[in-house]
Amino acid sequence: MKLQNYWDLETIGIRDQVNAKDTESRDFIEEVDDDDKTNGHYLPHRSVKKDSTTTPIRVVYDCSCRQSDSPSLNDCLQTGPPLINDLSSILLRFRVHDIALSSNIEKAFINVRLDENDRKFTKFPCLSDQSSPESPFKVYRFKTVLFCAVCSSFILNAVVKTHLESNNNTPIAADLKDNIYVDNVIAGVNNTTEATKYYPDANSLMKSAGFNLRSWSSNNDEIRKLAAKDKTLETNTNVGVLGMRWLTDSDKLALAKKKDVKKSDYLATKREVTQVTASLFDPLGYLSPVQVKAKTFIQDIWKRNLDWDEPLETDLANRWKHIVSDFNASTEIKIDRRYFAENTSADHELHVFADASCTAYGAAAYLRRGDQTSLVMAKTRVAPIKELSLPCLELMAALVGSRLLRFVYDALNDKVNITDRTLWSDNQCVIHWITRRDKKLPVFVANRVKEIRNVPCTIKYCPTKDNPADLLTHGISTRELEKSNLLWQGPPWLKQGDWPLCPVFDSSTYHVSTEEDVGTLSEDYNKPSDDRSKPSVNGIQLIIDVNRYSGLRELLRVTALVLHFISNLKQRATRKTGLITADELNRTEIEWIKDVQRQEFADITKKIRDNKKKTLLSRQLGLFTDKDGILRCGGRLQNASLDFVTKFPFLLPPAHRFTNLVILNAHARALHSGLQTTVTYIRRRFWIAKICQTVKKLLKKCVTCRKTNGKPYQIRIQALL
Repeated sequence: MKLQNYWDLETIGIRDQVNAKDTESRDFIEEVDDDDKTNGHYLPHRSVKKDSTTTPIRVVYDCSCRQSDSPSLNDCLQTGPPLINDLSSILLRFRVHDIALSSNIEKAFINVRLDENDRKFTKFPCLSDQSSPESPFKVYRFKTVLFCAVCSSFILNAVVKTHLESNNNTPIAADLKDNIYVDNVIAGVNNTTEATKYYPDANSLMKSAGFNLRSWSSNNDEIRKLAAKDKTLETNTNVGVLGMRWLTDSDKLALAKKKDVKKSDYLATKREVTQVTASLFDPLGYLSPVQVKAKTFIQDIWKRNLDWDEPLETDLANRWKHIVSDFNASTEIKIDRRYFAENTSADHELHVFADASCTAYGAAAYLRRGDQTSLVMAKTRVAPIKELSLPCLELMAALVGSRLLRFVYDALNDKVNITDRTLWSDNQCVIHWITRRDKKLPVFVANRVKEIRNVPCTIKYCPTKDNPADLLTHGISTRELEKSNLLWQGPPWLKQGDWPLCPVFDSSTYHVSTEEDVGTLSEDYNKPSDDRSKPSVNGIQLIIDVNRYSGLRELLRVTALVLHFISNLKQRATRKTGLITADELNRTEIEWIKDVQRQEFADITKKIRDNKKKTLLSRQLGLFTDKDGILRCGGRLQNASLDFVTKFPFLLPPAHRFTNLVILNAHARALHSGLQTTVTYIRRRFWIAKICQTVKKLLKKCVTCRKTNGKPYQIRIQALL
């Protein structure tokens, strides 16, 4: 590579900042004797000033710089597989323990040596006399790994992990292996005893590989004293932890403080909006309700096809001013670093709430321990520009929730004992899609349902007003966010463990991870009678033979008289006299329904009451028992302005004489109308499997219909004489 473009002092920019002799004395670089300019690679470099107590001036080497048609050094290097631990997982574990610890490896990259044959590709020029710009140049080369090379991160992590794995029999090495992010150590322990052991062991372990841990920070006084004694204490109480701020004196977390955007002089353009929105680094999603407003705002700008530097229209500019105000105030929100006040070995539950609106969808994860809850992580996304139906958006939210549940569980499972995982949704259509396996779904729905089912969890119904994920989809102000107990702690009933019930799903509980029976609704009725293990006939049917009656009204009146008679025998002092009332007929009908269900659906009713694994029929119809113990069918009409019995009809078997009487009575009340009208009339109060077949068979035998619809009698043709 030619050198004339790189021997310029302004390009080098290290006149007073770099002391090559000092760097050489620390054995990081070496002078090149008899430099061969035709062999190797030369790196341009410049100084960068940074607010840091340890290294205020840094020299940055540009490994991506190209000259004419020559490739850069990074173009010739292989990146290597990613070995960096997940940043969000480390932060999640950082909030678990009572005592938190943070440190970093001093000059981590330049502690890893380069092979001598590779050093010729890291040459750079430097003034021989830093005080004299006219002094001749000397050429140096690195003996260690450069920070700016694309493979540097892989090399450093490979060295650190190899060293820790060689000492993997110690708990300190195992913990460091999971909680080192590049050169930052973010860890925690449960008590002071463990902390005072962790500190020297971690220093000793890393020092054995040539790495020195410095800038120790902790909320524990003993660790501060030990670090101060070793001159490795970070004196600043506002410590940066993987992009967040940790206030060690109050043990609070906050987002990194950004420069406030001034409303008076900022450029209201698409470029400025995108820049400000991206400046809020929130890896755990604690400010998602504020940030989602900016995300949807960007989408609105995109829909108007504005150029990057085109000023926003007045309505958009005014809207952006309010968003900027929230952004400036958002970094002032502080939360407790610890999930719970005291760390115990008690069991934990993981609950994830998912919700969607027309503009955005998202999910929020919570840990529950006893009567305490805490927000763990939140994710939100903007709805696609191509409009989807609300159930599909709710399904997308459930998908994000299932991924969030898996991620949080994998990150915390080794630190806390998570015994139960629950995914909450306020959309009943989505719950039906996920839990019912007997129905073929559209490709879009089926692919997402399949992924959700692969996450072991229990899915439950949550009322919309109690769903904290609703705040993620609509957005709230910073002031509302700071005071929102619903977001930070979840719904009130989550602490109490008193789950909300949905009439459609009864206990509103479905387990997604278990294998379910395969079949159709009709299979439960097509089984031979010997396999259905019916209980012996009892109750009203033991006294009154339903097969002797041709009409429902007649059956109910006779039954009411019998019950009337029995009541008078039991209570002679208050004998009932007079005609049978409408209330008595209604109560009689309820008794017959209960008795028929007791005979036909005994197993289903028992499993529902005992909260055992539901049968196929229960899952398909959403069966539940009401306060009178009667089986009712669930559905998607619970919010409709209909009668309760219409929204949740009674379940009746198709092959029973009482069911036939109900059908014939409905047919008569519908004035002997056709099949569809009769079926519609019946479904106002009852749900009967294979109803069309059963009704059609009975209508063919209706004498009145045959008299009305039958053809006239034809005179017999006389035989010819």
